[in-house]
Amino acid sequence: MNSPKRGSITLLAGAMLLVSSAVFASVEPAAPQQGKPATVAKELQQAKTYTVASAPTAPLELEKPKLPDTSGYTAEAIAAKIVRTKAGKISVRRMMQETALKDFIGGDNKMAEWVVRQHGIPQAIFIDDGYMNLKDLAKKVPKQYFSETSPGVFLAKLPIVVGNKGILEIDKQTQELRLSQDAGSFLVNDGQLFVRDTKITGWREKENGPATFKSPKEFRPFLLSWGGTQTYIANSKIASFGYANSKSYGVSISQYPPSTAK
Repeated sequence: MNSPKRGSITLLAGAMLLVSSAVFASVEPAAPQQGKPATVAKELQQAKTYTVASAPTAPLELEKPKLPDTSGYTAEAIAAKIVRTKAGKISVRRMMQETALKDFIGGDNKMAEWVVRQHGIPQAIFIDDGYMNLKDLAKKVPKQYFSETSPGVFLAKLPIVVGNKGILEIDKQTQELRLSQDAGSFLVNDGQLFVRDTKITGWREKENGPATFKSPKEFRPFLLSWGGTQTYIANSKIASFGYANSKSYGVSISQYPPSTAK
């Protein structure tokens, strides 16, 4: 049975469908914004020919540098520099008032390090006015400060300072020089130091072994050579040295501060 109301609904739906189709059919791509060119996709094509250009290399061509004369720094040349004609003088003195040690006993309570390690007023072994080797040193310094613990192996329990006119040779007769970490030993050269065919080690007596790294601020033995002195090291091994403190980093060369009279 057909109802007039139903027929009107069908006609209305059909009209709406026709209008929708007309709207979608009239939609066009959005025009580009004014002042901006339209984006056009282009297909990539492989180049058939190309040219590679480079800058001229002639300005970069330099002559091979000439190395300085190093003949005076061979092991043989170093050995020839050692003057053994005059025996040096050995003394154990307090560290205070010694120019070569002022940087280690000055302000900021620096001397406390050595007081604690030496259990008293800090002292050092000084080599002055001539030649000395470790065999000679062991004969002249009390054993509680410096000794030969086994053939060719020496243990220093005080700092060793080569004075302004002193000469210290550590050669192959020395199997190893051990600088005691526990007692605060180190080396300062203010004269002439020759290290050849040997070994110098920071030594931890409590463990009877090398003073291996534990922390940056923990004292370990070191070697400092002041500017203007002579330090020669050849065919040698230096191990377990240095800590984070001025002029104590391991093997160092430094200048005296302007305030220090030389």
